[in-house]
Order: sequence, then structure tokens, then C-alpha cells
Amino acid sequence: AYHRAIALAAEVATIARTPPYEDQPNRRSQLERAAESIYANIAEGSASGRNRNYARFVQYAIASSSELEGHLAFALRIRAITAEAHTALSEETIEVRKMLIGLKKHLLRTPDE
Repeated sequence: AYHRAIALAAEVATIARTPPYEDQPNRRSQLERAAESIYANIAEGSASGRNRNYARFVQYAIASSSELEGHLAFALRIRAITAEAHTALSEETIEVRKMLIGLKKHLLRTPDE
């Protein structure tokens, strides 16, 4: 999930650095921050030392993936991205979120050692 989240953030950053986003720094920042927050929360949680704490950070990553989906839907609506880009990025966001949900369930079921 971590590696796919980084790849997703890189794809989003590429989109965010093209017109019309390059001329809209606030929108670009929101889009990039939502994508970056996914992998950043996974990384931070993995270093927390306890599964329950890790699961909490994974939940933050799940929430960030939903935020990213919203930003992508808006970008499509204002024609800032193509339908193809929206579909590809949304599908990958959903796949990453599914992986995170599975990880969270696993963490909550597994006792700390």
C-alpha cells in the first residue's frame, strides 16, 4: 500500500504541475497534499510501535484517499483533468484505499508483540 500510495502521489503531482493547475497554486497544493498525506500517514504509523496506533494513522490515510477522490472529481468537473486521467487516478485511489482498509483490519486483529 505504501509503495502504491507513493506512486499515486507522484502521478497526482505530475497532473498538478500542468495547466490549469500550475496557475492555481492553492488548488494544486490541496491536490498534492491530499495525495502525499496518504503515504505520509502510512509511514508515520508504521513507526508508531503499536498496531492500534498504526491503525489510527492508516485511518487518516484512508480519509486522505477520500479527500483526494473529491479533489479529482472537482478537477474533472472544472475540466482541469481529462476523463481518462480522472478514471485512472480515481481507480488507483480506490485500490490503495482497499489495501489500507485491509491493513487496518489486520492491525486491529493482531496483538502487539
